Amino acid sequence: MGSAAPFFNGPYMAMIQRAYEPAVLGRVISLVTSVMLLSSPIGLILAGPIVDRYGVQMWFFWSGVVIILTGVFIFIKFKRMHADLT
Repeated sequence: MGSAAPFFNGPYMAMIQRAYEPAVLGRVISLVTSVMLLSSPIGLILAGPIVDRYGVQMWFFWSGVVIILTGVFIFIKFKRMHADLT
């Protein structure tokens, strides 16, 4: 996951920087980063009881399934959108 993060974060931050005015850019990046970091404790709260009951292998398997399904859903939902390169 750590080696894949730059492939997501680089283009994502570039899109954010292009979409917002410089006057509010710091606040937008701060909010986005805070929301992304909030997912870690929420995931750990969910993972603890599930891993205790079913094991780590099941947690990783079903987490992967959810991530793949989320990616497919987002790809299908937004496939008509494209970046404005002008």
